[in-house]
Amino acid sequence: MQKEDKIVVIRGIIGVIAGVLSFLFLNNEIIAFLMPLIAYIISIFLFLIYKFDQFGKWDIYGRGVLILFSAWILIFLILYNV
Repeated sequence: MQKEDKIVVIRGIIGVIAGVLSFLFLNNEIIAFLMPLIAYIISIFLFLIYKFDQFGKWDIYGRGVLILFSAWILIFLILYNV
């Protein structure tokens, strides 16, 4: 698996976790809707800690962001409608 694939998979998993946490914190809407932003910042720190020399700025800040937010909103809506 290439590094680009790993970044996308990790951000997807973080997005799923953020969706579940948003659903759990639904009684506090501010935290629930800030959860994807918090997850994005956590993923940046994860990639900065994990082999910074291999990743470029696009890899750290841009790659997989849409996957993270898509996974978050999909899981959040699925859990909300169940």
